[in-house]
Amino acid sequence: MRYLFLFLVLFVAACKTIPQPKGVAAQFATQFSEPAFSTIRVKTFISYDSLFGRFLRVGQRVISANESSSLGFPYSGTLEQSVRYRLIGANQLQVVFPMKWDAKPQIAGISAGVLSAKSMAAISLHLQGRSFGNYQIDNVQLNNQWTEKPSVKVLGFPVQVGGVVDQLLIPKYPVLALELKSQLNQWILPDQMNSIFGSGILLPKGLNMSSLALDLHDLQFAQHGLQGDLVIQTRLQVGVNLAARSIKPMIKPLSAVDNSVAFGVYITLDEIRGMLASQLKTDISQVALKINPQNQEFECEVVDRNASRMRIYFVPILIEDNSIGIQVNSMELGSLGLMKSLFSKSIKRKITNGIHAQRMRTDPLVSRLPTDFQGIQGANIRVRLESIHYSKDTVLVLGRLSGDWTLRK
Repeated sequence: MRYLFLFLVLFVAACKTIPQPKGVAAQFATQFSEPAFSTIRVKTFISYDSLFGRFLRVGQRVISANESSSLGFPYSGTLEQSVRYRLIGANQLQVVFPMKWDAKPQIAGISAGVLSAKSMAAISLHLQGRSFGNYQIDNVQLNNQWTEKPSVKVLGFPVQVGGVVDQLLIPKYPVLALELKSQLNQWILPDQMNSIFGSGILLPKGLNMSSLALDLHDLQFAQHGLQGDLVIQTRLQVGVNLAARSIKPMIKPLSAVDNSVAFGVYITLDEIRGMLASQLKTDISQVALKINPQNQEFECEVVDRNASRMRIYFVPILIEDNSIGIQVNSMELGSLGLMKSLFSKSIKRKITNGIHAQRMRTDPLVSRLPTDFQGIQGANIRVRLESIHYSKDTVLVLGRLSGDWTLRK
């Protein structure tokens, strides 16, 4: 019988036969509610090479100061080689900067010319705290080893003044360290960190996040990079009609709750019609699908090549085994011909049983959700469907996505 498989592909998916489904019927809504905000925890590792390579490039001026600096004269430092690093204790890191220095010192108010030098400038620091908002950098210490001692040109000839500079510089280390500590602790405040995102992250067409909040829990200095838990608070909306847009992440203190992210998948009636037409190997124009708000049910009519007609009134239902089924409310058959009309009740019963036997599993929904976003990868993905809603032209499936999330940079 040609009708037996007409609706076996509704909400097309890998199906498993379960007779007479019982579940919660989809609810009609004139306006959809957005998925709830939720959080996930992402095991994160960012290598020092990646971190320093992003913010500190060879040839970049990394420090400069005017006459009002702690040294009392203007100076600047340019990074000559890649930054080096080593772990020196529990959550303590030393960062070494190969630098080229230029300065304009003064002696008794008289310019001593332009001083140049090269050195390995080292900063040691200790990171404390559990999340943004209470991270603190402490025990900042400075060290400097000349690779080319300071010199000034007198009558065109370089004259070494390393001893004089050391006598001036070394007593200033404690003051410079305090100033640097204050600056670093200002930089890691959430308001300051938010400036690193610039114009934001471009989301692809079909994906939307109404907001994106971030925090880093238990950040630690490891041997080759930073490690901790990236906590993300957001909600996902997926649908073919969602336009591409940018979103700017916001760093703020967050608490991880249930380690799952709420999502909403929007499925248009035209998508469903297209899937039906493809599976039935018929033109989409032969499949009509609409929603009757008054009766709060779906109405589908299919006309086959022999002009036979079938009209089914139904609603999707959410079944306890985390799948979606169909509840047939009523059915009409037309233009069957005399012989087939005699068996119309049997035909209806077979079609209804066939429809009731179908399930939409979660795989088609998972395929629409991002499992690799900005380098975040998911494993052991689990989906829990929570409710189904529909309007005049769209079906919304709400649920939660959980898994084991990792980020490596």
